[in-house]
Amino acid sequence: EILDKDLLEATFFNRYTGEEIQADKWIIFQYLFDRFFSEAGVFMIMAVMGIALGMFLGYHMWLTSNGLTTNESYKWGQVKKWYKTELRRYKEAVKSGDIVD
Repeated sequence: EILDKDLLEATFFNRYTGEEIQADKWIIFQYLFDRFFSEAGVFMIMAVMGIALGMFLGYHMWLTSNGLTTNESYKWGQVKKWYKTELRRYKEAVKSGDIVD
């Protein structure tokens, strides 16, 4: 439709301000979005779902490459979090003199 109607050379008319606007890519995008709203909406939903599915696939590829299941990944994350907390508490205790290293 861009080439058929020669939209790149078109002049658009703003009916509220009476201003004539020379076409650029943003104006043409707005025109096409308004003209094909349902198709644009479906495309936007597809784009969002594509990003979500891509992230889901990437996470599961990472899990597979590390030989983990989702449950194991979560539990190891909790163990690492616990270890960091206890290590920080231990270092604070050594620094304050409560524990002799």
